Amino acid sequence: ALTGGDLTIYEDANNADVSLKMGTSATESLTIQVLNGGSNKTAEEVHFSTATASGTADHGKMVFDVDGTDIMTIDDGGIDVVGAITATTDLTITGGDIGFGNGQDATVSVAATSSGTDGRDLTISAGSAPTGSANQRLVAVTELEHLIWGSTLK
Repeated sequence: ALTGGDLTIYEDANNADVSLKMGTSATESLTIQVLNGGSNKTAEEVHFSTATASGTADHGKMVFDVDGTDIMTIDDGGIDVVGAITATTDLTITGGDIGFGNGQDATVSVAATSSGTDGRDLTISAGSAPTGSANQRLVAVTELEHLIWGSTLK
């Protein structure tokens, strides 16, 4: 067992792909790799992987804990987050719905600008429907606060 001090692992070579493996065997482990280019020393990717021989769902999952609280879990079903998710740039969701729990209030909003209380445009749209379909819906809200307060939209 390693006790005290720092653990530093470097390999000064092209395509070094340095890794740290922990567990009881190669089939029951966590591997962290720094993957380099084939002809350079550039850290092109950091790869985290788990291995388990178990066929039980979610064995090998990753749990991230901050200050004693589990805040994120990555398992066979995807990613679960406790708390807020903040995106400082565009957030793109592909391949599905955004769902809210039964009985849970839901808010979709656009933050007010620094020069006033008016928000920005919020557009909610559906993709094009097949010709003749009655299921196509498109809603464009240019002044969200008018919708919230029951006023007439401009």
